[in-house]
Amino acid sequence: MTNDQLMGKYTRLRQELTQAYSEPVSSATRGGRIDRLAAELMDLERRIALLQTSAPATPAAPVELDAPSDRLAA
Repeated sequence: MTNDQLMGKYTRLRQELTQAYSEPVSSATRGGRIDRLAAELMDLERRIALLQTSAPATPAAPVELDAPSDRLAA
């Protein structure tokens, strides 16, 4: 999955989890649904973190060591 796909899935699962928490506590499926969503989110967060740490770093812009003399006069 691409980073965009993972983030889309993350957003959807967070919305589902919010919805699950808004269900009545007496709902028979509430606890199981919350546990399932939390486990999926935890796995997904790990995958996103691994993807971000394994991505190549963006090179920094080159630094100009010797400024032209017209810039030094200002």
